[in-house]
Parts: sequence; structure tokens; C-alpha cells
Amino acid sequence: MGVLNHELWRDEMQGWLIARDSTAIATLLQNQRYESGRSFVSFLGFFAISQVTRNPLAMQLFHLGIAATTVYLIARFSPFTRWQKIALTFSYYSFFEYSLICRDYASSVLLIVVFCVLFPLRDRTRIPLACCLFLVANTHFYALLIAIALGFPLFFRDSIFLKPINPNFKNTQTPHTRHSIPHPLLQWDFFVSVGVWLAGLVIAIGFMLPPADGTITPQAVKPFSFSHLASTLAIVWKSYAPMPGITLHFWNTNILDDGTAAVLSVGLLLAAIAGFIRQPSLLIAYLFGTLSIVYITYSKFPGTMRQWGYLFILFVACSWLAQTLPTQLNWTDSNPFWRWSNWLALRRNSILNGLLLIQLIAGGFAFASDLQHPFSQAKAAAQFIQTQASGDQLLIGDPDWAALPISGYLDQPIYYPASKGFGTFIKFNTQRRDRSPAEVVNQINAIAATSPQNILLIRNQPLDPIISSALSRFPIELARFTGAIVQDENYYLYKLQR
Repeated sequence: MGVLNHELWRDEMQGWLIARDSTAIATLLQNQRYESGRSFVSFLGFFAISQVTRNPLAMQLFHLGIAATTVYLIARFSPFTRWQKIALTFSYYSFFEYSLICRDYASSVLLIVVFCVLFPLRDRTRIPLACCLFLVANTHFYALLIAIALGFPLFFRDSIFLKPINPNFKNTQTPHTRHSIPHPLLQWDFFVSVGVWLAGLVIAIGFMLPPADGTITPQAVKPFSFSHLASTLAIVWKSYAPMPGITLHFWNTNILDDGTAAVLSVGLLLAAIAGFIRQPSLLIAYLFGTLSIVYITYSKFPGTMRQWGYLFILFVACSWLAQTLPTQLNWTDSNPFWRWSNWLALRRNSILNGLLLIQLIAGGFAFASDLQHPFSQAKAAAQFIQTQASGDQLLIGDPDWAALPISGYLDQPIYYPASKGFGTFIKFNTQRRDRSPAEVVNQINAIAATSPQNILLIRNQPLDPIISSALSRFPIELARFTGAIVQDENYYLYKLQR
């Protein structure tokens, strides 16, 4: 029901259009390089679906299948309690952000869960696990960081501590012995799996680097400020405990201010460190993944809930693996940090249950809001164009990123002034740039002077009177579609009267 009701917004439709309108896999792989921080795994899945149908609903159903598989694996194989499994199923990410919204994140989460499911095979063979990390790295840049982080417990646990210190540890899934297979084969398996893992990282970086004419490049490092530091630290709490504002435009909001959220984030980080300190390889994985995402957020790209969600996914993955790995570090009870760690260990489930309760409430609210309100008005605008507007018309969309989802629903190219040409998806190259109002008007007037077709102008805000007066054809507003959750995907349709 949620998938059938959800309207695709521009980022979702962009991925589908790149896959659908690429004529071959080689073309697809070239086109996806213009996307920021995205690799090929999800695009290949969308490409396969698009060979059967051009309807974007197919992508949504495919994406729902990925999310449902993830939920099944968590319910069937995770070591969490029944309540925790239920809460994870209906959490903000599983129920809304990574299920209804079709992006690369669901694929990477599924592969991370598969990695956790297969992790008990580690002492038999690491190759399937390395293949999982290969694919994880090639979904999204933030997933690449997680793939690096999870390499620590996979490859380097034994090099940090050879034997578990706790002799009473009992792994309820698979015994962790270093010689589950003959020693020469173990060495061969280790080097092959490391090679697969490293190859995945290198290939992912290669695909994520923009081509020579690409225009999406990393931002310059921002100067230090305490307010910026607080807003960056706040993302840990916001990702673990999403608390969206009770408003139409709830998406990517949080009711707590950045200062309060930053303080709570520090508390969560210290609690997680104390919880994972017994298993140093997991602690290193957690710290690397968390701090690298925090650093990227601070210095390069602020991100939103969908990127910050990887912080929570990493925490869940480490919590899962912590229950399958033996204790490798032990201190005496005279150590105050160790006593605090012991105290937190006894309350680990309570802390996780509290976070999952917040996730559960946020997931239900977000899902219900998506049912009640249009996520984007692109679908409604496209339906109006199909049924009410004249069939013989030339479509012009400005800005292009706003008109893009309408192109997907219509299955029709739109003229984008930003690129000076017709298209469906946006290729972020040097040919495309934001145009001034005067440049847009000049392009529209040039088309109007040579085209006998009716012109339909698609905007995401009302037409400015100054722009209207500069157009050679008088604009008549046909319809407007407002009230979308995504604030800049409300639409205004104008017929340019000859």
C-alpha cells in the first residue's frame, strides 16, 4: 500500500531514468559516473528491470523486494530479541527511508545484513564475506566507508588478539576456531578474500570519481566553528533517534536543536565505545566508520537523514557481530572505565530498546505522513498533462531537476534550458549549468519563434511577472499542484499562448 501511494521525487526518478534510458550496460556505467558518490550495483538492478517495462512502479516493487528480504534476514538470523526484531522491521529506516524511497541505500543495507548473516563462516572461508563487502562498496560512497570498516573484524581480528580471553564464551552459531580448514588453505583463502575486498574498494572509488567533464566535485574544507561542529556531531543522535517535526515538511527535520543533539551524540558515542571495547576489531570498525562519516559531514558534504542513516546501520551491524564474537580484552574491575563498560553491558538491551522505540515511532509517523500527503506533486502534474493538456505540445522544464520526475512519469523528454536540449535524466557535465532568468527567457522565445507546437512550461514556483512580460508568448496558468512533503516539488503549469 505504501509503495503504491508513494510519489517518486527527483533523486529516485533520476536513478531510474539513467538505467531505463541507457541503451547498453556500457552506456549505463558511463552515465552513472556523473552521479555524486554512487556506484553501479543499484543501477544494474534497475537496468535489468527496465528491459522488461518502462513503468517506474517496477523499480518501486523491486526496491520493496530488497527491503522485504532485508527484514526477513533480520527476523530469521539476527541475534536480537523478538521485540528488537519487530522494532527494526518498522523502524524509520526499514519502514520508510530505505523502503518507500528508492535509492541505493536499500541495496547496501541488504548486503550488510547478508554479511552479518554469513559472518559465522569466517573461520571456514572469508571469500563469501569479501564478496559481500565488494558489493557493499559499489553501492554508495557512505557504504564504501562501511565496507572498509567491516574489513577490520573480517580480516584483522586474529592479528590484534589471537585467542579469546574469556574461556567460557560460547558462540551459539558457529565455533570460532582458527583451524576450521587446513592451514595452507586458510592462508590461500585469506589472501584471495583480501584481494576481492581491496578490488571492490578500488573499483568503487574508480566509479565514484567524476569524469573529466563532470561538475559534481567535493567541496572545499569548511573553516572551523563551534556551531558547525555542534551541527555535525548532532547527526549521530539524529541518525540513531530520528525525531521529525510534526509538520507537513517533516522529512530531514528533528525537533531537537543541534546543541542538545550534539551532547546526546557524545553520550551515545561513549556508550558505544564502552560496549564494543571488549572486541577491539569491532571497536575499530565502529570508530572508523562513524568518525569517517562525521568527518565527511563536517568538511565536505552536510548530508541528510538518508546519508546519516549509515551511522545507525553500522551500529546495528556491530551490535549483531558483537554477539557472535568472543571477548578479546579484559581488565580488572579496579579500572573505572572497565566498571563503566560492565555496567553498560548489563544495560545494552535497554539502551538499544530505547533507541528502537524512537525509531518505531518515527517510522510510523513518516509512513503515515507519506500515505496522507503527496511526497512529490510530480505524479499529479504528469497525470494532468496526460489527461487535460493538449496532446501536441512541447514541454519545457525549468529548473531541470524539478521537471525531471515529470519526464519519468510521462515517459517523454523535456526541454531543459540548463542543458540547452531535450532530455529525461540530468547529466551533470560542463554542458549543463544553472541559467539566469534572462537566459531561460531567451531560449524559450527562440523555441517559440521556430516551433509551431503549443508550449507547456513546467515550473516549481509561480512565474515572476517580470519573466512573464519578457516572454514572446503570453503564459496562461493551467494548473498548480501544491502541498507536497518535498517543499520544492510543488508544480505550476503554464500554457504559452500563441
